[in-house]
Amino acid sequence: MTRPNRRLVLAALLAASLVTFEPLTAKLPLAAATVVKYQLQYWDIPGRTGPIYVENINDAGQIVGYYKPTPTADARGFLYDPRLSTTQAFDFEALIGGAGLPPGWSLSVARDINNHGMILGQMSSTDPVTGKSLVWPFLLDTTAEDLQIAPLVLPEQITFCKAYAINDNGDTLCTYLDPEASKFRNIFFNPFVHETPILLDPEVLSYHLSNPTDGSPAMVGGMMGGSYPLGTTAYWAVPELGVQTYTTMAAFTSVSDMNDAGHFCGVYANRPMRMITLPPTTFAYGTVARAINNADDVVIEGGYVYRNETGLTLLKNLLSGSRTDLSTWGKATRTKCNLLTERQANTNHARIGGTQEFVANGVTTIRPFLLTPIVVKR
Repeated sequence: MTRPNRRLVLAALLAASLVTFEPLTAKLPLAAATVVKYQLQYWDIPGRTGPIYVENINDAGQIVGYYKPTPTADARGFLYDPRLSTTQAFDFEALIGGAGLPPGWSLSVARDINNHGMILGQMSSTDPVTGKSLVWPFLLDTTAEDLQIAPLVLPEQITFCKAYAINDNGDTLCTYLDPEASKFRNIFFNPFVHETPILLDPEVLSYHLSNPTDGSPAMVGGMMGGSYPLGTTAYWAVPELGVQTYTTMAAFTSVSDMNDAGHFCGVYANRPMRMITLPPTTFAYGTVARAINNADDVVIEGGYVYRNETGLTLLKNLLSGSRTDLSTWGKATRTKCNLLTERQANTNHARIGGTQEFVANGVTTIRPFLLTPIVVKR
């Protein structure tokens, strides 16, 4: 991977623009006789009876995460690619035949996937001597001719490390167990650029990674000063420039996601929120704002989407699909919309992903879904 020119942006300008930058978004006019709806597609992993967790999505609609084949089984990573199958996701380890996986390890989590098809995940094992759990991050290029994982090469003192995020430049965000401090510390690391990881502020409770496409250095953000996942101080940093910015919040805040401008979404004062400038904008419906894109669209648990052009909208009113699927959507006891892409050029709307929970006879089942914007006649 070619190293981008990351230091053309002055630290002072970058720090000053963290919360106020308004991204430009292409807005294509649609014919008056048409309207944009979301095509509902349920999908799953064949034979799964345990829980499933969708972690991230790229702009092509590829979704990664992890699941348990049965309620008591160990976690396994998966890949959902609507170009391979619209209804079926694939066990990640089985898909690549375990290529590159060290003996005794399993691919337990596929954590993130960037727009180049590069997956950041983690593999797991057990120390044969101590019996302690072992976790290590890996990369896999889904566009390569030979699919095989490549464990990240980290300093020797790191023996337990979890994956968080990867952007289109190959920057990764991970957390490792510091044996001396007996606590986790976060690291920023690009294996194509850096010789060693950059250690991040140990007091920050959660991290999110930006995806710059203009050659500027990536930004991380989160909260600090409370009890995870809540905090009292919003935090932004540019690890490669040594820039850190803090903003004191008037109420406990939880951050679920961050876009490239450093705008947050999450919970503020017990309401779903979007933070572009202070104070954050809160919403009257839903529970948690789970994801935000560069147009500042937000998806909210409870089945809502917020767009500047249309305000807060219940997704149920915008769905297109089979009669059976639409009926199923309305029966969910919980709708967790936690994945959001950038807006598509043909519709000026973003894909949305997540899971729904259904309770019957005291048993909860989970169904993952993908909503794809389409143009239909009124």
